[in-house]
Amino acid sequence: MKMVLCFKNHYYDSDATPECPFCKSNDDGKTVAQIKPSPPSVSGDDGLTVSVFRRQAAEKGEAVTVEPVTAWLVCISGANKGQEYRICDGNNYIGRGENMDIRILGDETVSRENHAIVTYDSRGRLYYLANGTGRSIIRLNGDPVLAPTQIKARDRIEIGESIFMFVPFCGEDFNWE
Repeated sequence: MKMVLCFKNHYYDSDATPECPFCKSNDDGKTVAQIKPSPPSVSGDDGLTVSVFRRQAAEKGEAVTVEPVTAWLVCISGANKGQEYRICDGNNYIGRGENMDIRILGDETVSRENHAIVTYDSRGRLYYLANGTGRSIIRLNGDPVLAPTQIKARDRIEIGESIFMFVPFCGEDFNWE
């Protein structure tokens, strides 16, 4: 199976179909909207993690491989309550801007660029939270984060007026290798 990202930001298996099945038209010329892509659509406006390089490649119609998820941030309070955000290996930059890995829309107190950074260190199999260049303080379980700090399952992260719960996938028991 070879997952690629089409120019409209849908994932699909290019081994199974040569073109994006979500962008195909019905006989009446309307785009098929009833089909929900799996993994979900990663349009720039829904806040899901999309590497800048993956988004640019998709816009050019180039095949893009999927970055394996290592964890999630789940919004438990704020404008995006219930929304999940993928965390991949390495640094994941958080902000409202289009070029952010984790794009938080609807909370104007989140800086556009690099408000916070969540990092997964695949060698050490550990996660860290760090301040970016945002004006407001980020908090981990209610305490300010003033230096890179290790994060663990079910930790609560406050960014702007939103609160997220950290849900790891990789760690001691599993790692993408």
